[in-house]
Amino acid sequence: MLALIYARNCGAEVGKYLEEFTNEWSKAQYKYGLERRKQMFRRYVSLSRAVRKDPFE
Repeated sequence: MLALIYARNCGAEVGKYLEEFTNEWSKAQYKYGLERRKQMFRRYVSLSRAVRKDPFE
């Protein structure tokens, strides 16, 4: 998640990090408890919305 924030600040491609997170999430999400998975997913969604170039998309 911190990589997303750093990528945005440095002008890097944020989509790459979002896709990597999505791929890892689909493989490893069941390693964690339900509450932790919910927390991680909420953070992913809020960060993916925050890093868009146009916040009104």
